[in-house]
Amino acid sequence: MSSANNVAVGKDAGTALSSGGEATLVGYLAGDAITTANYSTALGYQASGQVTTGDSNTSIGNNAGSSLTTGANNASLGYNANPSSATASNEVTFGNSSISSIRCAVQTISALSDARDKENVEELPLGIEFINTLRPVKFDWAMRDGFQKGVQEIGFVAQELDKAQQDANAEEYMRLVLKTNPDRLESTYGKLVPILTKAVQELSAEVEELKKKAHNKCEE
Repeated sequence: MSSANNVAVGKDAGTALSSGGEATLVGYLAGDAITTANYSTALGYQASGQVTTGDSNTSIGNNAGSSLTTGANNASLGYNANPSSATASNEVTFGNSSISSIRCAVQTISALSDARDKENVEELPLGIEFINTLRPVKFDWAMRDGFQKGVQEIGFVAQELDKAQQDANAEEYMRLVLKTNPDRLESTYGKLVPILTKAVQELSAEVEELKKKAHNKCEE
């Protein structure tokens, strides 16, 4: 190992390192394929086991991040927790596809929303018309990896969400569907909250208008 400032503990951990630096690899086969990747942290059996040149990845758990190769700046936590694809970047993954709940003492995750970090702010053009193109469904999971078979759930179908945003010419800014891995589409339901809010506002305005018309008719 000719690279600098690396720590490797475990059989075959970091055996391929050549010039990558600042790596901490602990566990049998942890980061064993890493060659030039920098700032890697892998803890557990075969954690980040296929990463070659992807920088700044953190994988903690048995087989965590084991499908990654060149993707960068990913965090994978838990048994077999893996980003959406081998080349995905900038993703955080908790657990594998058998995980049924994410628990915390608060109900929502805080996200950056400061006006000082935004520009070109304008009224959202999508509302009730877009919502009416969606199809909320109830379904049974039949995951191809064998997990959660028969578990009932409610939600949407990713392909249908994708078509809806494309038909509305809004895919660029809505990003309702993650398509990093074309064989396993994922949906971001939280993106619908601003549109649902706009839809409620539009419906509320219609109700108020109807109330005014009804009131004026009663006074005639």
